[in-house]
Amino acid sequence: MICDAPIGLLFYVIKYLSYCFLLGVMADVTGVIGEIIKFQKDDEVDQFTVKKLNSAYYEHRAIQRTPLAELRWVVNGNKRLSLLESFLEFEELRTLEIHFFKPNMKQNWDYDVPTKKVVLLGHGLGGVETFHYDSLKLNKWDLSQGVKRSKVMIRGFISNFYYPMSIKTKLKDDQDALNRIFIPELMTLENIWQIVRTTGVVPFTLHLCLYTQTERITYYLDLVNNQLIKDFRSGVISVKEKANRSSMDNYNFDRVLASTDMKDKVKKVFIALYDMNHATASDISFSFGMTDNMARNCLEALVTRGFASKEGVSPREVYEINSLDLEEAVAKMDEK
Repeated sequence: MICDAPIGLLFYVIKYLSYCFLLGVMADVTGVIGEIIKFQKDDEVDQFTVKKLNSAYYEHRAIQRTPLAELRWVVNGNKRLSLLESFLEFEELRTLEIHFFKPNMKQNWDYDVPTKKVVLLGHGLGGVETFHYDSLKLNKWDLSQGVKRSKVMIRGFISNFYYPMSIKTKLKDDQDALNRIFIPELMTLENIWQIVRTTGVVPFTLHLCLYTQTERITYYLDLVNNQLIKDFRSGVISVKEKANRSSMDNYNFDRVLASTDMKDKVKKVFIALYDMNHATASDISFSFGMTDNMARNCLEALVTRGFASKEGVSPREVYEINSLDLEEAVAKMDEK
């Protein structure tokens, strides 16, 4: 009993210090995003704005995600631990390096690309270094082949964010619910940088898109936790019958994905269907663990908006996304 007391006390001291450390980290992050919203016009930042920002931040942290790797940044030649802090420090983005550390090799990477680093050299162009990964082999990782270097066009869009607005603007926006006050777009990272610094939008997640002449590589980057997030399809949907898409199809798809407001389930079905040659409601329901009816509703929502085509009659409809669907969807976006 004499020995147990100091050990017990030490345990609670360590627990308390850990708790204080976590509070400190969270306070640092909330402090940074609290500064980012000040890029917005002064009359759009009030107590309501700050309250909604905090709510959005904690909602983001509450979502369960599977991290695949840690992120480190080199912004304009300067090593940084946080991209969010860098938005405050640098007026413009000239060059960027994204380094991926401590990859979780126990996780399934079927729809993710094991990467060493992504380099933005400027004007939306750069390179990527990736590791060899074969999802169809028992030993999926083959580090003996070293890294593969590719030249890429780099684009991205903010996929989870908070756009600052005052209570006055919010009430006006609610009355005119058909108009979205901020619409993300697929653009260069340099332009995203300027959007953040001129509007005060806080990017919690960055959807990074790399394009070669034959390949599309995407990353879900959690900027709050500095982590690469696992694609929801990895380990869930087979890659054996992955559709072969053109570079223009890839670009058009990401434009539609970036700018279209969809329910989360519909968006996931949209992403899944794009990499399939075709699918039925049963295919989708089996992959996502939903009912056939719910899967059909998601697919029909895509058809209604002109993002997919359908052939056949119930209950054997076959759905697909083709080049014409994407071209017409992008053309409608450009008309607005």
